[in-house]
Amino acid sequence: DAGRAGNGNLVGYSSTKGGVMGFTKALAQEVGPAGIRVNSVSPGSVRAPMRDQVLKDIEDRLGEEGVEEREAKRMAQVPLRRIAEPDDIARPVLFFASELARHVTGQVLSVNGGFRMY
Repeated sequence: DAGRAGNGNLVGYSSTKGGVMGFTKALAQEVGPAGIRVNSVSPGSVRAPMRDQVLKDIEDRLGEEGVEEREAKRMAQVPLRRIAEPDDIARPVLFFASELARHVTGQVLSVNGGFRMY
């Protein structure tokens, strides 16, 4: 959800994610009359190589205890109390691609375990 909330440590990343959100909405308006749906998923923290690198960078600055403390605080703020797995992101994408979402367009779905609610 860096595009909605921003992240001072990842300014470029947050900016591009905000761009994806605007692109989703604008393109949905442009191609909707042709019956084309445009939606996007805005994930929170996902167990993936990029997250591993971020944690390594934090560990380099704060040590292993700093990472553990940061992760414990973060999980306390996530109502579902876990980091997303790649499959947690794939499932909403499959929904958007299916006929179940045939009347859904221009939407940005946050998939973050409830960490941020918009």
